[in-house]
Amino acid sequence: MKRLLILFLLSIVNLTNANHAIAAEMPDSVIREEKSTWTSVSNDSLEGQIAGCNIFNKSNRCKIVITEMGRWELTPHLNIGYGGFFNGPENLEKEGDRYGNIELGLGTSFDWHPFGYQNEWSIGLGLGYRHYKLNKDVHWEKNNNVMSLVAFNEYQTSTSNSLNVMSIQIPIIYTHYFFKSGLGISLGAIVNWNVSAWANRGYEFKGEEYSVDTKDIGQRPFTVDFIFKFLPPSERCYYPPFYFKISPTSFFKNNRGPEMYQLSCGFCI
Repeated sequence: MKRLLILFLLSIVNLTNANHAIAAEMPDSVIREEKSTWTSVSNDSLEGQIAGCNIFNKSNRCKIVITEMGRWELTPHLNIGYGGFFNGPENLEKEGDRYGNIELGLGTSFDWHPFGYQNEWSIGLGLGYRHYKLNKDVHWEKNNNVMSLVAFNEYQTSTSNSLNVMSIQIPIIYTHYFFKSGLGISLGAIVNWNVSAWANRGYEFKGEEYSVDTKDIGQRPFTVDFIFKFLPPSERCYYPPFYFKISPTSFFKNNRGPEMYQLSCGFCI
């Protein structure tokens, strides 16, 4: 009995010493990629693999693990794109710089990997801004609570004309990674809560400059964008993911403006 007790105490001591030795040799941080695989990451280099993507890679895709198992991740997002409207009024198509517009987006998403690194489900929250520019002789104007494109007075010289939208965005996206290099595609939808929208027109008249903002333009409070993204492999790749968005919902409410739909494309990181 005494021998068994002594052997038991010695085994505990040996295990404790072994754990201290392992802890001393561990790298700066450890990330669990799968149940049976561990990948070490150095705090100095910030290079490592998880869910098929580098923690910090040449595509600037960052993922921050927020659970011990590594199945839930917090991912920041930034997108810059160009776009415009289709199926708009004729003078918008002729005079408007439909594809010379800009959109910006900033947000974050929670990414879930329920079936390994190849399948990723995401839901997020972000803020989006869209600036639709007009050229030359037309501008947005509200008459009888209806928005339309009208020509400037012959004595007025146009200086700036635009339609602007601020939105709170909720993306719901599925991503499939084909390889651990990060090559993949994303499909999903983005719900836009269009909290603010206004039209601006600037012009010169008799040597004086004027700027007029038109608010309460009758935009739909909620619109939906379908989105497709192509994710290039993170290794030997020097360009960020590409996206394309199109909305099946008209920008204006019924009887508040022309029926027209938003589309855009650009890059995201």
